[in-house]
Amino acid sequence: MDEKKQDKEQSKPVKAIKIEDLSISRPHAKYTSSLDDKHTRVVDRRLGTKDVNPLLKINYDGNNFKDTKGPKNYGLPKLPKGEKRGRFLFVMMDQYDRIPYWTFGPSYLAAALEKNDYHVEIFNGTCWHLNAKDLEKYLLDREPFDYIGIGYLTNYIHDVVDHVKACRSASPSSKIILGGNGYSPLPAYYLAKTGADFGISGEAENSLLNLVNTLSAGKSAENIPSVSFRDGEDIYVSKLREPVPLISNIPQPAYHLFPIETYIWYESRGYHNGVKAFNILSSRGCPYRCNFCYRLEEGFRYRPFDHFMSEVKYLNEKHGVLHFNMSDELFMTSKKHVIEFSNNLINAFDQGIISRDISWETTGRFNIVDQDVANAMAESGCNRILYGLESGDTKVLELMNKKTSYEMIEAGIQATRKAGMQIQLPCMFGNIGETADSVKKTVEILKKHSGTDKRLLRPVTPYPGSPLYKYALDKGLLRDHDHFFEISKNPDLLTINFTEMDDETFYRVMYEANVELIDHYHEHMATVEKESFSKLYFSDDDSDFSLVDHRQ
Repeated sequence: MDEKKQDKEQSKPVKAIKIEDLSISRPHAKYTSSLDDKHTRVVDRRLGTKDVNPLLKINYDGNNFKDTKGPKNYGLPKLPKGEKRGRFLFVMMDQYDRIPYWTFGPSYLAAALEKNDYHVEIFNGTCWHLNAKDLEKYLLDREPFDYIGIGYLTNYIHDVVDHVKACRSASPSSKIILGGNGYSPLPAYYLAKTGADFGISGEAENSLLNLVNTLSAGKSAENIPSVSFRDGEDIYVSKLREPVPLISNIPQPAYHLFPIETYIWYESRGYHNGVKAFNILSSRGCPYRCNFCYRLEEGFRYRPFDHFMSEVKYLNEKHGVLHFNMSDELFMTSKKHVIEFSNNLINAFDQGIISRDISWETTGRFNIVDQDVANAMAESGCNRILYGLESGDTKVLELMNKKTSYEMIEAGIQATRKAGMQIQLPCMFGNIGETADSVKKTVEILKKHSGTDKRLLRPVTPYPGSPLYKYALDKGLLRDHDHFFEISKNPDLLTINFTEMDDETFYRVMYEANVELIDHYHEHMATVEKESFSKLYFSDDDSDFSLVDHRQ
């Protein structure tokens, strides 16, 4: 199917991003080791027990660039029909996953670029397990690209260096632009380490257009908020702009550029009775500030429900998706929001807007969920909630600024289970205040409630941009940014020991905890599988039957 025909078959387009002229004149700063400090922002929201929504505000120090409401057009001339302002390639690196995980950033950015007359292609190393050598071959076989964008997570920085080298070798005239969660907290450091030309911190739908429009007009990239750049060996970092205020103004993802069927997975509903499943976002941001978490932006914004539903409807009708993983940083931000969203979904079912066969899963919080919330979600088709357990010890939870407690955890799990939904409980070990006794509480909760969801402990990693990373630098546990990447090799190994235990004791405690969890999981699964065969043989009931992989 050709590209034009695919475009027509997409869902009804959302209002295009409005191009507005901006008056920006802000000084840039030459690179020093302190340039990255402004990108590690810790905001004390003093939430207490209050509903978080009234307290959500963008809270940057200094100028927050609230005048930058949209991308600037820089007086670019109107193009003849069919012509493009430039060629842009998004490089999606291999994530080493058995089933590729849908990456939201490139699909949204590609849509914004296409709306503004740029030709966009995708190098999909994520789906096809392609490496830097494959990228080099890809570039040599194609017409040169004006811009090459690479987004990444922190632990892929070594791959980024290799991919930038491949771009330099095969397409030396291309401008290389970095971005994403990995890049954003340490822009100066990453430009110096990788040799890339530009970088964008934070959400990039507007900032990327500002940058490529500037370059297309032959102008300097100085003083564009959130855009950092190099001039020879000198590196410059601008101040941050606010996140995209109205996310409904962003075009729907450019699904036609991606092999969607490759990202779809199978959600089982019994023996040979499953449905297609896919990831989607209903919001951006998270109002909390746990000490181990780095967030791309401060603040929190919901998508309008009809904007969200148009994407659900498209994925259902075009690709047959019936189960949606709402991969929001945090869906469950307040009781009011969750119940309103669930009621809107029920109304959409009742009005025939979407099929009642649709189900969904999402992220939750133990300080928000209660029986009313859980019942509303279950009634609207939710069948699974992922709660960030992190620890079963209230003191440890307080030290990590989690805003939850043991009592909240038990009550939340009970409410979720009573409503008929499954739970997932990701957790960690080794945060400030952890002891051999505190981890026992985490293990007991996992043994009691994890069920068929296999969960093991991993040591906490202080990723750049998180409060825990700043704590490690302030306390001398990290010498500098290079030191972090020297010692951070495997997320199942210690990066920094924040406990009072020595490393050998730390590993012994975590090993014994994981052995206990492994043994319990397999004992539990043996019971579950025996019961599923019993129902199949003697009750003609295959609803809980565990599929046997006959290929093995």
